Amino acid sequence: MLKLLCLLGLMGAVLGEVPSQKDRIAILRCHRRLRETVQPPASNMQLITYSTEMENRANAFLAECPGAILDTSPDFKNTAYFITTRFNKEIDFRDVLCKVDGRGYIYDNDTCSDNCFGYKQVSLLFVVF
Repeated sequence: MLKLLCLLGLMGAVLGEVPSQKDRIAILRCHRRLRETVQPPASNMQLITYSTEMENRANAFLAECPGAILDTSPDFKNTAYFITTRFNKEIDFRDVLCKVDGRGYIYDNDTCSDNCFGYKQVSLLFVVF
Protein backbone atom coordinates (compact mmCIF):
# COMPACT_ATOMS: atom_id res chain seq x y z
CA MET A 1 0.00 0.00 0.00
CA LEU A 2 2.84 2.40 0.85
CA LYS A 3 4.37 1.82 -2.59
CA LEU A 4 1.07 2.76 -4.23
CA LEU A 5 0.88 5.96 -2.20
CA CYS A 6 4.47 6.77 -3.12
CA LEU A 7 3.72 6.25 -6.80
CA LEU A 8 0.67 8.49 -6.59
CA GLY A 9 2.75 11.15 -4.85
CA LEU A 10 5.47 10.88 -7.46
CA MET A 11 2.93 11.18 -10.27
CA GLY A 12 1.94 14.56 -8.93
CA ALA A 13 5.56 15.62 -8.63
CA VAL A 14 6.49 14.36 -12.09
CA LEU A 15 3.43 15.82 -13.80
CA GLY A 16 3.83 19.13 -11.99
CA GLU A 17 6.15 21.80 -13.23
CA VAL A 18 8.71 23.78 -11.30
CA PRO A 19 7.53 27.40 -11.13
CA SER A 20 9.10 29.72 -13.67
CA GLN A 21 10.76 32.93 -12.54
CA LYS A 22 7.58 34.77 -13.52
CA ASP A 23 5.50 32.37 -11.39
CA ARG A 24 7.88 32.79 -8.44
CA ILE A 25 7.41 36.56 -8.58
CA ALA A 26 3.63 36.06 -8.74
CA ILE A 27 3.75 33.81 -5.65
CA LEU A 28 5.52 36.56 -3.72
CA ARG A 29 2.98 39.13 -4.94
CA CYS A 30 0.08 36.95 -3.74
CA HIS A 31 1.62 36.72 -0.28
CA ARG A 32 2.33 40.45 -0.13
CA ARG A 33 -1.25 41.24 -1.22
CA LEU A 34 -2.59 39.06 1.60
CA ARG A 35 -0.17 40.67 4.05
CA GLU A 36 -1.39 44.16 3.06
CA THR A 37 -5.08 43.37 3.56
CA VAL A 38 -5.21 41.69 6.96
CA GLN A 39 -6.65 43.47 9.98
CA PRO A 40 -5.08 44.47 12.25
CA PRO A 41 -2.12 45.36 10.03
CA ALA A 42 0.33 42.51 9.53
CA SER A 43 3.39 44.01 11.15
CA ASN A 44 4.09 40.60 12.67
CA MET A 45 3.56 38.64 9.44
CA GLN A 46 6.98 38.10 7.93
CA LEU A 47 7.63 38.88 4.30
CA ILE A 48 8.71 35.82 2.39
CA THR A 49 11.34 35.37 -0.25
CA TYR A 50 11.19 32.57 -2.79
CA SER A 51 13.68 29.85 -1.92
CA THR A 52 14.91 27.54 -4.64
CA GLU A 53 16.67 25.63 -1.86
CA MET A 54 13.29 24.85 -0.25
CA GLU A 55 11.87 24.02 -3.68
CA ASN A 56 14.68 21.50 -4.16
CA ARG A 57 14.13 20.06 -0.67
CA ALA A 58 10.43 19.58 -1.38
CA ASN A 59 11.20 17.82 -4.68
CA ALA A 60 13.79 15.60 -2.99
CA PHE A 61 11.35 14.74 -0.21
CA LEU A 62 8.70 13.68 -2.73
CA ALA A 63 11.22 11.71 -4.78
CA GLU A 64 12.35 9.71 -1.72
CA CYS A 65 8.73 8.96 -0.76
CA PRO A 66 9.50 8.33 2.92
CA GLY A 67 6.95 6.68 5.17
CA ALA A 68 6.85 9.75 7.39
CA ILE A 69 5.11 13.07 7.06
CA LEU A 70 6.83 16.38 6.45
CA ASP A 71 6.52 17.37 10.12
CA THR A 72 9.11 14.73 11.08
CA SER A 73 11.70 15.83 8.54
CA PRO A 74 14.40 18.12 9.99
CA ASP A 75 14.68 19.80 6.58
CA PHE A 76 11.19 21.23 7.08
CA LYS A 77 11.39 22.38 10.71
CA ASN A 78 9.46 25.67 11.22
CA THR A 79 8.04 25.38 7.71
CA ALA A 80 4.40 25.80 6.73
CA TYR A 81 3.16 23.99 3.67
CA PHE A 82 0.08 23.19 1.62
CA ILE A 83 -0.68 19.65 0.57
CA THR A 84 -3.32 19.05 -2.05
CA THR A 85 -4.57 15.74 -3.40
CA ARG A 86 -6.08 16.74 -6.73
CA PHE A 87 -4.93 14.35 -9.43
CA ASN A 88 -7.75 14.86 -11.92
CA LYS A 89 -6.66 18.28 -13.14
CA GLU A 90 -3.61 20.45 -13.41
CA ILE A 91 -3.09 22.53 -10.29
CA ASP A 92 -2.12 26.16 -10.58
CA PHE A 93 -0.50 27.74 -7.53
CA ARG A 94 -2.98 30.60 -7.94
CA ASP A 95 -5.76 28.12 -7.06
CA VAL A 96 -4.07 27.42 -3.75
CA LEU A 97 -2.23 30.56 -2.66
CA CYS A 98 -3.66 33.58 -4.42
CA LYS A 99 -7.26 32.90 -3.44
CA VAL A 100 -6.54 32.79 0.28
CA ASP A 101 -8.86 35.22 2.02
CA GLY A 102 -8.04 36.55 5.47
CA ARG A 103 -11.14 38.70 5.93
CA GLY A 104 -12.86 36.13 8.16
CA TYR A 105 -9.93 35.90 10.56
CA ILE A 106 -10.56 37.20 14.11
CA TYR A 107 -7.24 38.34 15.52
CA ASP A 108 -8.35 38.69 19.16
CA ASN A 109 -9.03 34.99 19.66
CA ASP A 110 -7.21 33.43 16.67
CA THR A 111 -10.41 32.05 15.15
CA CYS A 112 -12.35 32.56 11.95
CA SER A 113 -15.92 33.37 11.07
CA ASP A 114 -15.56 30.75 8.32
CA ASN A 115 -12.87 28.28 7.20
CA CYS A 116 -9.47 29.98 7.35
CA PHE A 117 -7.08 27.03 7.25
CA GLY A 118 -5.44 28.46 4.14
CA TYR A 119 -5.05 31.89 5.70
CA LYS A 120 -3.43 30.51 8.83
CA GLN A 121 -1.06 28.41 6.73
CA VAL A 122 0.01 31.34 4.56
CA SER A 123 0.49 33.61 7.55
CA LEU A 124 2.96 31.20 9.16
CA LEU A 125 6.69 31.23 8.52
CA PHE A 126 7.11 29.90 5.00
CA VAL A 127 5.32 28.37 2.04
CA VAL A 128 6.64 25.40 0.11
CA PHE A 129 5.41 24.57 -3.38
